[in-house]
Parts: sequence; structure tokens; C-alpha cells
Amino acid sequence: MALTLLILGYLLAVPPLVVFRKMWRRRWWLAYGAHMLGALCIASGWLLWGSTWAMAVNILWALGFGVAFPIHAGRRRRAWLVACTGLAASLLLGGAAYGLLRSRLSKTKVSKATEGEAFADFRHNQANLKGAAKGIPLPGVYRYAASGHYTVSVSGLGSDKRTLPETVPAVLVAEGRCWTLNLRYFKQHHRTIRYCARSGGGLRMMWLENRNEFFGLKHLAKSRCEPDIIYLPGDEPGHRRPQRCRRLEGKSRFGKTNAKASFTYLAAESMTIGGKKIRVHHVRRDLEVKSLQSATIMQHLWYSADTGMLVRYRVHGRGSGLATFKSDFQLTLLDLSPRR
Repeated sequence: MALTLLILGYLLAVPPLVVFRKMWRRRWWLAYGAHMLGALCIASGWLLWGSTWAMAVNILWALGFGVAFPIHAGRRRRAWLVACTGLAASLLLGGAAYGLLRSRLSKTKVSKATEGEAFADFRHNQANLKGAAKGIPLPGVYRYAASGHYTVSVSGLGSDKRTLPETVPAVLVAEGRCWTLNLRYFKQHHRTIRYCARSGGGLRMMWLENRNEFFGLKHLAKSRCEPDIIYLPGDEPGHRRPQRCRRLEGKSRFGKTNAKASFTYLAAESMTIGGKKIRVHHVRRDLEVKSLQSATIMQHLWYSADTGMLVRYRVHGRGSGLATFKSDFQLTLLDLSPRR
């Protein structure tokens, strides 16, 4: 397609330059139209070929022709030719710019995260750490059953809906009384949480990192919320802990962010994971972000009462601003024993 557009474009654009005088005087409208159409084909061809510099040069070429034409076309035609040339050049530039934007910011093709890569990363990362303490989740590669989807929409670029695969791998590396859980929704989207068990009981969330890629843009957001307590021994249903959140890494694309969250203890429950009945703490996390890109997210989380392992995660959220998103999905741990 790119080569066809280039050949067609040069066939249309070059002859008017070769027969400059005669055609401009007798068939000026034909010369002008052929050249501008040829320039558009050439710019489009180079855009599809992947050469943005060549595309820009040909757009400038078309603009130069559009400026030169009214000067040589004659006084009587000059005023409206200038207007027509400006309109044609604007349409050409706008179309090429939009085409470039769509080619560079097209939907990101996501692929399923593989357990082979998860095992390789676990062995590499865990080998560099000291041993884990007792009473925390065992290091290794876990699997979560997944359901649901999330959608990101950007004006002019369209909407990207991602349905989670049936299973999602998670890498857990541990050292001392802390561990990092890396949830791999896709190869292009990882969510990582750093947890620590309190010496007197209870669970803390040290930081949270989200790495995602959509419409050709890579997004990194790492944050910490304080106080970092998720739950403590003796918490009663309804007990709420407000938090203030700040960005640790990654630059905001949407201005200064004002984020606040809270953990609300809901209940002590029982749940069956991998055929084994366990006690769990059920908490809800409410997150509100206010900036040029705002969001309201509600997360339900279930943690093993014995180890603090995340055994179920359910999220409902929506955001608005330069981009809009909706999320509605759930993860449930399939087995308490990891693979190594």
C-alpha cells in the first residue's frame, strides 16, 4: 500500500513541475490539483512506510507549491487562489497530523503473561534476597482465576477494551517479614504491591506500582499512602483508616494529582482456596483522585488471616478527563501453595 501511494503520488506531482509554464497558463487548475493530490499521496505513503521525516518534507513541498502557485497564476486569480491554497494546505496538514497521531497512538496489542517468564523472574529476583520469615506467604509463582474487563477511551483515538484471560500469574518474592506481589494481567500491564507483616499482628501496604501501556504510551505510577496500615488485630467491622497518597515514581501526564484513600475493615470471613478452608480478613479500599485526570475506585480485598496473602481482589472504578476508563474485574487465588 505504501509503495503504491508513493508511485501514484510522484506520477501526479512531478509532471506539473516539468511542464511548469504551459500547463500553469492553460490548464492551471489541473496542474494545481494533480500536484496537491500527489503530495498528499506521497506524504501518506511515507507515513505508512514509517518515515516521518520524509512525510514532513513532502508536506513542506506541498505548502511551497501552494504559495508559489498564486504568485505565478495571475493577478485576477490570486486572491481566491490564496484562500483555496490555504484551505487545501490546512486540510493536508490536518489529515497528515491526524494520520501520524493514529499511527503512533494506535491500540496497543496486549498478550497473555506467561508462567515461563514469571518463573524466570522469580528465580532471578528471589536469588538476590535473604530468606523469608515464618508466618508470611511462601515465595513462588501463584495463579489467580480472573474474570471481567477494563476499558480505556481517548477522544479521537477510540476505545480499548481488555478482557482478562482466564488465569493470571503472580510472582511473589519475600525477604524477612516483607514481600512483593507482582500481578501480571498482561505482558503490557503489571500491578505490583509491597506488603509487610507487623510484628504484633496486622498487615501494611508499603507502596503500589502500576505499569501499563495503551495507545502506544507507557504509563508508570508508583505511590505510597500513609498511614500504611491495612488492618490490625481486633479491628471491628466498619473501622475506617483514612490515607493521604503521594507519588513516588513516574511523572503525571495530567497535572498535579491530589489523591486520598481509605481502608475499611468489613468482616472476618471464611473462604475455600484450592480445596482448603481458611480464615480471611475482608477489607475495602476506596481511592479518589482529583486532577485533570480524575478517578473513583472501589476495591474489595480478602487476605489470609494466617499469612496475609491476597486471596481475592475485586475492583470497580471509573475515571474521566483527558482519557476515560472503566474497570470491573476480579481475581481469585487458585492454590495456596506456589510453584517454583
